[in-house]
Amino acid sequence: HSFAWPEIGVSNFSLSNMEMLKRSQEFLSQGKVLKKVYWRGLLSQNPLRLDFFNQVKENKNFDVLDTSMAQFKSMQDIGEYSVLVDLPGQGFSGRLKHIIFSGRPVVVYPRAQWDWASLQLEPGIHYILSMPSIDHLKFSCEIALDNPQIQNFFSNKWKEARNLLEKDTLHAALSSRINSCD
Repeated sequence: HSFAWPEIGVSNFSLSNMEMLKRSQEFLSQGKVLKKVYWRGLLSQNPLRLDFFNQVKENKNFDVLDTSMAQFKSMQDIGEYSVLVDLPGQGFSGRLKHIIFSGRPVVVYPRAQWDWASLQLEPGIHYILSMPSIDHLKFSCEIALDNPQIQNFFSNKWKEARNLLEKDTLHAALSSRINSCD
């Protein structure tokens, strides 16, 4: 999922990421960014997802739903929301390295498995890493939602991420890992 993700309709993430950033900037310039925290996915993929959903389902500041309850929003359009969440699923996050290009703060719940591309990104620099607690995840989202300084800090982190996640950089990182094996 570093270069394409056909299952969600993305054949080229480089182009898709730039389109996401463009759409996010349009939402911002038109004053159409919703002051809400956003997440969509399958609740059944990880018990933490259901726990998070149950924690925030009555909270008007959160738009968190199972994709069986609501349509999956195109990744290009998620910049319509002020804060984005990345939750563990069945393993590493396929979307973290891309939703950084939304120009919005991304709050990430820690996971046991990280893919080699996401490991290029730094917590506290490119995204907000919550403690391994659903309460803390919710709290981190609320802080990001209500703090313009946090939103401004993360709004341009996509520039650094772009350099870290370019195809040539990722190929070099992968090659280096392979060459270091015995």
